[in-house]
Amino acid sequence: MANTFYKLFSLFMLLFLGFTAQLQATHIRAGEITARRIDPQRPVYEITVTGYADTDSPVLFGSNGILDYGDGTSEQITNDGETGWIPRERVSDGTWKYTLTRTHTFPGQGTYKISFRELYRNEGILNMDNSVNMPFYIETVMVIDGFLGVNNTPQLLVPPVDNAAVGKLYIHNPGAYDVDGDSLSYRLVASKQDNNVPVANFRFPDETFPEGDPRNGTSLDGGESILTLDPLTGDLVWNTPGTKGEYNVAFLIEEWRKINGEFYFLGYVTRDMQIIVEETENEPPVLEIPKDTCIVAGTLLEATIFADDPDGDQVKIESYGGVYALGATYSPDDASAQDVPAQVKFSWQTSCEDVQERPYTVQFKATDLRGGGVSLTDLETWNVTVIAPAPEISSVNAVDSRTADVNVNADEYLCGNEASQIQVWRRVDNGEISEDDCQTGMPAGSGYELVGTRGITDFPFRDTNNGQGLTPGATYCYRIVAVFPQPAGGESKVSEEVCVTMPASVPLLTNVSVLETAEEEGEVLVRWVPPLEVDSSRFQPPYTYDVYRAQGFTGGAYELILEDVSDTSFVDSGLNTEDEVYNYYVMFRAQGQEVDSSASASTVRLSTQAQVGGIGLIWEAAVPWSNQVREAPWHYIYRNRIPGEAEDAFVLIDSVNVLNEKLEYFDDGRATGEVQLADTIEYCYFVTTSGSYGNPAIASPLYNNSQKICAQPNDSIPPCTPLTFELENVLSCEEFIRQAECGQEFFENRLVWTVSSEENCQDDIDYWEVYFSATGEEGTFEVVGTPSVNRFVHDELRSLAGFYYIVAVDRSGNRSEPSNLVQNDNCPNYWLPNVFTPNGDRFNQTYGPPLNAEDPARCPRFVEAVNFVVFNRWGKEVYSYNTREEDGQERSIYINWDGRANNGEELAPGVYYYVAEVSFNVLDPAKKEQTLKGWIEIIEDGEDLTVGENGIR
Repeated sequence: MANTFYKLFSLFMLLFLGFTAQLQATHIRAGEITARRIDPQRPVYEITVTGYADTDSPVLFGSNGILDYGDGTSEQITNDGETGWIPRERVSDGTWKYTLTRTHTFPGQGTYKISFRELYRNEGILNMDNSVNMPFYIETVMVIDGFLGVNNTPQLLVPPVDNAAVGKLYIHNPGAYDVDGDSLSYRLVASKQDNNVPVANFRFPDETFPEGDPRNGTSLDGGESILTLDPLTGDLVWNTPGTKGEYNVAFLIEEWRKINGEFYFLGYVTRDMQIIVEETENEPPVLEIPKDTCIVAGTLLEATIFADDPDGDQVKIESYGGVYALGATYSPDDASAQDVPAQVKFSWQTSCEDVQERPYTVQFKATDLRGGGVSLTDLETWNVTVIAPAPEISSVNAVDSRTADVNVNADEYLCGNEASQIQVWRRVDNGEISEDDCQTGMPAGSGYELVGTRGITDFPFRDTNNGQGLTPGATYCYRIVAVFPQPAGGESKVSEEVCVTMPASVPLLTNVSVLETAEEEGEVLVRWVPPLEVDSSRFQPPYTYDVYRAQGFTGGAYELILEDVSDTSFVDSGLNTEDEVYNYYVMFRAQGQEVDSSASASTVRLSTQAQVGGIGLIWEAAVPWSNQVREAPWHYIYRNRIPGEAEDAFVLIDSVNVLNEKLEYFDDGRATGEVQLADTIEYCYFVTTSGSYGNPAIASPLYNNSQKICAQPNDSIPPCTPLTFELENVLSCEEFIRQAECGQEFFENRLVWTVSSEENCQDDIDYWEVYFSATGEEGTFEVVGTPSVNRFVHDELRSLAGFYYIVAVDRSGNRSEPSNLVQNDNCPNYWLPNVFTPNGDRFNQTYGPPLNAEDPARCPRFVEAVNFVVFNRWGKEVYSYNTREEDGQERSIYINWDGRANNGEELAPGVYYYVAEVSFNVLDPAKKEQTLKGWIEIIEDGEDLTVGENGIR
């Protein structure tokens, strides 16, 4: 009877405890941890644990939680509805939002993982096993580092409370807002039950059931169901659920701070959330929001957001975003029910304090109201970028012929208090920048060069071209850009252009043009104009010129090549224009005395990039004028081998608008009516550039030619694998030991191969890559040579052992299949004599293998280690020597035993026995270890013996 009672009582307790666990488990839906720095001097943070729980569960969120701060301290959370009460608010018909806040001081700089863990999750979650016994666990990682500055984690403004429906697209966005303006990225992770411990058998919701199981659902286009998280926007999209039930998903919101152009990791926030999938015929509402927009700070932004519903249900519209903490509003903002089409009005009076590099995200959510049925939502994100207005240049003045001052009045700039720096940009001649509402900073390819950055109050900016001086006579045009401090960052729109023409009291180079391309007989036309403004009271005629030349685009060892001439043009000859770039300057003389020199200018250098089906061209020059000018924006491309023309005739085939494109061009043959360029033909080119000083007193455009250069298009056909590949110097070990010198340290492997001559094998091999590995293991082969002939000597080797293969590489970079593998190995050898005489007569004093033997067969070869032990005639060890012992002494494979025992005493003359275990550097395992056994006779008096240098009787 007692037994029966005990069994019934035990069964009752099990049922009760199981029921209690289920009661405790059926409440947690989602959660995240965020942190806010509340003391800029000390690492004091307000930690907020946000939890979402079912309203119909009697269990309170935080009733049995542990909050771990990641610094060795933790706190037990006990929310029983009275003591330790956690504030809550209803955020949907079935969801409470709990907000637990704590103030915590961290010990100092470091990376901290803040976590919250509570028992248990809901029962019956489909994409994990035994969910009723799986703890709910979330974590946030936070980096505290003085270099990175004060930081707050992103805040998640959109609650995860929306239901999904079978066969309907589900969208969620956490509405992450970073008050510091840091960059955010997103990625999916597994739900966890503890630190580094995922829940049991977690699967992402779209992979809940086995692959191909129709319960996983299908996408709207009929494919497999798929769950995605956009790494940049944070849009979580499930396209589409297939089975009713509860699912969990977790993702990280990672935070990055940009400092000096480099992004640094600041930590992450984890949101673990539940998605409840229902079955319904209801169709979700449809939002209509404005296109992503940019707005200049100080402007009022207004917009109307609409929502409709396919079923005609009433709709409520809600909005979330960090902009509402900056003064933005929407109305009505009470989430009231509206007949469709529903609408809300958005309004935001922006200011310069709102400027940041990243767009602000504003989430709008429309929910249909079914009167007790399953409500569905639509979520859309609107990106709004607040950009700074353009600052203004008040004036630009020429200080002298090589210096200009750029003036900015910070007090007149609307965002002068918020901007931290001003960038100064310059170009020769005026330039046009296309208008774009969202364009900030100086656009690439505009022809402007950044010449300085200053604090907004540190003007005027004096431009001396980094001490090299501006070009006299040139027109320089300036624009400025305001830069805003990190981490929010941001740049203003570009200012209007202000130009100045520098006084021209020196000659001005106008042409440095290649006339003839050759290695030795090349020619360059050098032309200039006389000074436009000469102080004749100081510098009286006659005026003459010297011309100087150097190699390279700028500077170099200048050589006087023309002296005291009155002409303003000169053809420089006897040059290597095929391979070299030349630059020139002209010295101005008055009555024979040097006055001043022009700026230098280089030849135009053209290079090619062979590709399959065509040839790319890139050109450059270092000149004092601009080669990207609005009045003459075209650079001209000339080529030979044009269909219908003489083969060597160079014909204009195309032109490039360098205002819109880089100084480059791709010739695929279409400009000349060809399908593509033939990969069997070599084509030659030159380019004519067009430039200007922007000074109406100097005729423009200025045309200059590059050198001529030839190239052949690549093909896509790899070369054939070599027919044979072998070692030329493979010897038997007997031959090797007989031929190699004793003590030889370095060896060589000689490789030879033959090339296939079959018709389908291209005859355009450029070189071979010779690969070597000492072990032959995958991943250990390295290129040891790139010969252009069919043989290669791998020399300076301390070992012959290894593996080789080769790959043929053609002129297009195509690579053949690897050749056969060839192998060489070392020849091991170790010999010990039988006699030595340690008697002090300087002959045969020590025992070991010979250093230089008369018989090469007795020389040690490729020995790695020796363990040598000597025994007396009774089998007792008297001496041992091991090269692998580490006692601070150098241990040679030559042993050099002096006949003394281990204790240092001299051994008596007589016969002893040895065992030598020798390890060799060989690939053959059978030869790697050898054991030698033999006898040794120690002789005290060797006068009557004939003993050679090898210690042999």
